[in-house]
Amino acid sequence: MPQQNNYVANGDEPIKLQAHIGGGQYVSITSDFKCVDFRTFYVPYGQLNVRPTNTKNGIALRLHECAI
Repeated sequence: MPQQNNYVANGDEPIKLQAHIGGGQYVSITSDFKCVDFRTFYVPYGQLNVRPTNTKNGIALRLHECAI
């Protein structure tokens, strides 16, 4: 395993990332919880100027389960 990934897995480096991966699907990575979260989001009907709201549909993987 590369040394850079060890820093991430150990939580030595703070990470907070959220990316839209298509449709209503987002992936977020947060070192506080040490997990990668794939989740479905939605925007309430008629409210286009608000942030998407997450649903219960998704999966979370711990960082060591996602290591390359």
